[in-house]
Amino acid sequence: MRIQTEFKTTLGELAEITGGIPLGNKNAPLPRTLCTNSEEVQSGDCFVAIRGERFDGNRFLTRAALHGASLLIAEEAPVFPHPETLLVKDAVKALGAMAEHYFRSLPLQAVAVTGSVGKTSTVAAIRALLAQRYRVHTPEGNRNNALGIAVTALETPKDAEVAVFEIGTNHPGEVAPLSRLIRPHLAIVTAVGRAHIGNFGSLEAIQKEKLSISEGLREGDVLLLPWENRAHAPKGAEARAFSLCSEGEYRLSNIRACEESTAFDFSSPKRSCLPCRVSGRGAPRLSAALIALAAGEIFSLTDRELQSGAESFSLPDGRGKICKSGSLRLVDDGYNASPESVYSAFLR
Repeated sequence: MRIQTEFKTTLGELAEITGGIPLGNKNAPLPRTLCTNSEEVQSGDCFVAIRGERFDGNRFLTRAALHGASLLIAEEAPVFPHPETLLVKDAVKALGAMAEHYFRSLPLQAVAVTGSVGKTSTVAAIRALLAQRYRVHTPEGNRNNALGIAVTALETPKDAEVAVFEIGTNHPGEVAPLSRLIRPHLAIVTAVGRAHIGNFGSLEAIQKEKLSISEGLREGDVLLLPWENRAHAPKGAEARAFSLCSEGEYRLSNIRACEESTAFDFSSPKRSCLPCRVSGRGAPRLSAALIALAAGEIFSLTDRELQSGAESFSLPDGRGKICKSGSLRLVDDGYNASPESVYSAFLR
């Protein structure tokens, strides 16, 4: 993975930010390009040696240096004549510290999305809505773990006005630290389901983990969650609920399936029955559109901006796309789909 960052700092400053040890010239600048794959390193890059369950980037420091890396971020000290190096205990945590330092310096608003199903579709819908007025930065692909969120934050352009993050989890205790890194102005829980229940033990534990996204919120920030989970919202959070039915501050009504689209009315604290339309059909599309419309209202979009954003929204490949062949209709919901999301794709 190669990413571009506008974070301007030095080796010495990085050592202070991460608690690492600088080896070399402390005034050496952080390169604009960071790379986690030694085979992709180009001259002048910063190589970050990530250690995982099945790989260890520290084994390839020599290769990265030979490819021209001008800075190494590693958990092991190089044993050869090396470029400037930041020696850290954990490269992913070091990237997280760098990302937090850089991201908090940016004058923008952040949105964080978690949930058992529908996260990526919801991020795509929010991007479509908010892009009607704002310069929006969203992750490339499915970057929803600690490394992916750090990378997304470091990639954020300085002129971005809104950044939207997806937070995933498969073990307890992962969501809250990532929310605290992002410090979102709007935190969203799309749904609470049984995905990864083997690691959590119960649906209640999963719900608690998802709702911990509120830990990054400050006074005046908003937690948006499904109506059925509102009673469990953490104390102190400004919780608002959404529903495809009649409950909650944000809801849809008068849903009408057309040949290539779905029409409906959007109701909210500020609007009564705003007519909207999205391309395609199905509950996943409507749920993502509803959450995005709620986010759009929170970000003060006009009626026309909400309507245009909804019409421009399309689901990413593999997430509920309907393909027709004669009398057959194939619902492609095959990308990383849990049983619950597959089931919801067939709801009409």
